[in-house]
Amino acid sequence: YISSLTVYLKYKYPLQFYIASLRSTKNLANPTEAISAIQGELQYFGIKLLPPHLIKSDLDFKVEDGNIRFGLAYIKGIGTKLMEKLVNFRSKESSNKVDIFLAAKEVGLPINALCSLIQSGCLDNGKQTRSRITFDAQMFNILTEKEQKLIKDHAHKNDFDVTKTLSVITKTLDEEGKHYIKPSRYETIKKKRIPFEAIYDINKNSKIANYFYEMRLLGYCHSDDLT
Repeated sequence: YISSLTVYLKYKYPLQFYIASLRSTKNLANPTEAISAIQGELQYFGIKLLPPHLIKSDLDFKVEDGNIRFGLAYIKGIGTKLMEKLVNFRSKESSNKVDIFLAAKEVGLPINALCSLIQSGCLDNGKQTRSRITFDAQMFNILTEKEQKLIKDHAHKNDFDVTKTLSVITKTLDEEGKHYIKPSRYETIKKKRIPFEAIYDINKNSKIANYFYEMRLLGYCHSDDLT
């Protein structure tokens, strides 16, 4: 009886059936595996699983123009403990990625959660790869508050590139003729960024990197399917 009812609901009300199925994955040991299986069936009903988006997505899966929009809470690395912080983060108006980094810090969103949002495609800006934005986020995270403020004040002159802005600031003198950032401190920062730079170098092929992280964080690929 249950099997017959399930088949009836799936074929009679596929959108509602799959919304309920996707929402139930949060109770499973491996949600991304279940999401992958469900996404594979959606094509037979003409339904798309739209990618997560910081503004368009809700925390849960939702119906959008006859399709289903991925819920932010189901991105791997975004646990229930971060829900309030994520809601507050979404409410912050950000005109560029440096503002986004500052907004994440202001609401206490951990760097690993921010990187998950970036690599899943929530913050795509069409100008830089996700790997580059992630690298800049990690770079920004290792700076002191004073250094972060300097980045905010000067980033617009350098295409909001954190690494480039940091390099320029280090060579710039303030009104008193002193370095904004001492050369010795800059050397320390460069040493701290080595592991993040190595990961960025590995992920320079954006198609492969996007596929890898989407499959890992979401359970399916919404950009360049390499299978």
